[in-house]
Amino acid sequence: MQLRFYNITLLLLLSFVGFGQSYKVPDSLKGKSYRYLEKSFESDYEDTLKCRIYLNTILNKSIKENNLKRQARAYCLLSYYVVDDSEKIALIDKAIQKATSSKDYSYLLLPYSFKGVYFHYKADYKSALNNYLKVLKIAKEVNSSNYIDIAKHNIGLIKTDLGRHKEALSILKESFLHEKNRKEVDTFAYLESLLSLADSYRYNKLLDSATFYNTEGIIKSKIIYNRKNIYETLYPSFVFNEGVNLFFKGNFLDSRDSIQKGLSLTNFHDPSNLNRLILGNFYSGNIEISLGNYNGAFKYFLKLDSIVQQKQVFIPEVRYGYEYLIKIYKKKKDRNKQLEFINKLLLFDSITNKQRNFVTDKLFTEFDTPKLIAEKEKLIAALEKENTKILSQNLIISILLAISLFGGGYY
Repeated sequence: MQLRFYNITLLLLLSFVGFGQSYKVPDSLKGKSYRYLEKSFESDYEDTLKCRIYLNTILNKSIKENNLKRQARAYCLLSYYVVDDSEKIALIDKAIQKATSSKDYSYLLLPYSFKGVYFHYKADYKSALNNYLKVLKIAKEVNSSNYIDIAKHNIGLIKTDLGRHKEALSILKESFLHEKNRKEVDTFAYLESLLSLADSYRYNKLLDSATFYNTEGIIKSKIIYNRKNIYETLYPSFVFNEGVNLFFKGNFLDSRDSIQKGLSLTNFHDPSNLNRLILGNFYSGNIEISLGNYNGAFKYFLKLDSIVQQKQVFIPEVRYGYEYLIKIYKKKKDRNKQLEFINKLLLFDSITNKQRNFVTDKLFTEFDTPKLIAEKEKLIAALEKENTKILSQNLIISILLAISLFGGGYY
């Protein structure tokens, strides 16, 4: 899964202490323009410390000048670096507040996207979808084709998470073509779309297509990998994804190697990679089962449970891990453990089913139905245009025929 919300990759390593007016601007940055500070931020995005300085300087300057738009953007980007959940959400909400007060609603697109992605990584699909739908609505109002695509792409990923793979594939193909056909291709956004598309092909059991796009992604992202810090590219994601794909192809040894390689190159200080850690343990466990190493599978699924319980992230895809643990404890006649994991699975099902039911209804009423209505209206408009053309042609023929008949009588 590769969510999209901002095209610069940043590391989520350190918390901030103090924002805006409580922050002391370095002498070297006093009086610098927004353009200078933002360019410096973008060019030094690999340097976490420098980025924090630039963003805090922008915030300080915008507060003094009462520039609500700049404040909104700065608060939102600062939230990227915050580890504490409540502080992160507080900063995003502050960005939403400032953007709303500015009356320029295009500045709401970034914070609502951030908020949606935050909840998505928590597997809180209900809250994620609510924010993605806000992005889509505002993006249409302000005519932002880029954010329309981003919102649709992320909604497509929610459909993937809920098992609606055919619908998801259609959306993710559209998103990929949008990135591919842009006049100025954004390499990172293109690779994000490519990764999601490859993933969707796997879920739709089109494994060769998944390999095709994963291979393209590995080749193209490795070019960036050779130039930059490994954590700043999508190379580990493509390697990991193809590892999972190889599992479904029955190539278990190569699958294990690729999954472990992808995990070893992943920056798990970045909370957005938590899902990969969960899925990595899940598929590693399944590989061990396929290779007859049942004790190894047992260990991977226990580790999976440990992460799920600690982080409270419930991904429907990994449900079988709990079924396997229950089966093992039943075989061992450990009734206490068996009961413990039955209760965990019941909670798991309760949370995922509740999410699925709400999100399915919400998707139907606020995304799928409006999309169908728009398609219907487009078809009606095309048919009306076609009918108008036919009527015009018929009218011209009738006039010519009348002239011809009149002319024949005259002579």
